[in-house]
Amino acid sequence: MGIGAASATTLYAEPKVKEPAVDIVQDPAAVPAPEAAGKRAPKTHNVVLTTTEVEAMLDDGTTYTYWTFNNKVPGPMVRVRVGDTVNVSMTNAPGSVMNHSIDFHAATGFLGGGQITQAEPGQTKEFSFKAMAPGVYVYHCATPMVAQHIAKGMFGLIVVEPEDGLPKVDKEFYVMQQEIYATKAKNLPAAEDDLTAW
Repeated sequence: MGIGAASATTLYAEPKVKEPAVDIVQDPAAVPAPEAAGKRAPKTHNVVLTTTEVEAMLDDGTTYTYWTFNNKVPGPMVRVRVGDTVNVSMTNAPGSVMNHSIDFHAATGFLGGGQITQAEPGQTKEFSFKAMAPGVYVYHCATPMVAQHIAKGMFGLIVVEPEDGLPKVDKEFYVMQQEIYATKAKNLPAAEDDLTAW
């Protein structure tokens, strides 16, 4: 072999795929602990969220850039009761490329906070709302294109229990459906959004 010649091993080695920086899969058992059933005085809940844009595994050998709340898809589950106050603090990570926001469907008012939480990278936005109606509600990023932000992972649940709480159960799980519209060029490890699929 002459000087500077590459070995056959080097020439034909499998390309190295960059390892994903983050495991974005939310643990289905990551459910806030329920309170005992029965009336109680209203409480205040502080919900702190960071929007991040992270590379993680999509499929074997394929990575994808997810947009997340707290590095997980879906974002953390929130549990409150009717009459409780929810203080939301949302920070868009300084390394983000996009603006992000949050819209709580459990909040009354225009866009559930989505208009006042539009945050540029590095900004923190805050708002409060009172939980008025029991139910299971989605929250998501409300920055245009909203569908793209949701498809890339920016969604989660807030459970608003009735004033008396919910009956005790043996197990609770937190599961949501997500659809990703992406395509991948041959020999490239990263998938990109396919905006024509929407």
